[in-house]
Amino acid sequence: MTRPEPAVPATELFSHDNLLRMDETVKEVFGTMLGMDVATRPCPLCEEDCVHGPHTAHIGFEGVISGHCEIHLSRNASAAIASAMLGGVEVDSQSDAVCDAVGELCNMLAGGWKDRLPSLSAECHITVPVRSCDLHKHDPGTEPLPATAELQVSHRSYTFGGHHLLELTLARAR
Repeated sequence: MTRPEPAVPATELFSHDNLLRMDETVKEVFGTMLGMDVATRPCPLCEEDCVHGPHTAHIGFEGVISGHCEIHLSRNASAAIASAMLGGVEVDSQSDAVCDAVGELCNMLAGGWKDRLPSLSAECHITVPVRSCDLHKHDPGTEPLPATAELQVSHRSYTFGGHHLLELTLARAR
């Protein structure tokens, strides 16, 4: 089965302006929802420098594009986000609240970015987030892109809370 030609050209989707819209989305979500300042930082030069920590969330894009948004956080960064979402209550990094917070953060970032892009806003839907602690479950609505799919990928990196790191990846099938 061949995929239909995407309605949004790859050059447009990952344009400089659209990636800046993701940066704006991250700053808005962190500032408004979490009460935290966030700064962009240069992306790691190689995969080994990426966080790919134990807390990951993934949301698929379906419709005019086929792709996903994925975030990676360390345990401490995830606990800081969960604590902020819960009004400053201290949270154990192993708790379900942390996994919920990481999934919700991914949802807010993917949805916020999608809504800033007129070419995606109405013609693209996002899936339910899959969190790192959920990866053992099978949910047909959140199938990853086929391993054979050729992907166009963009990595973004942010710091918050003085020292925490958020790695964000946007990918789409070509």
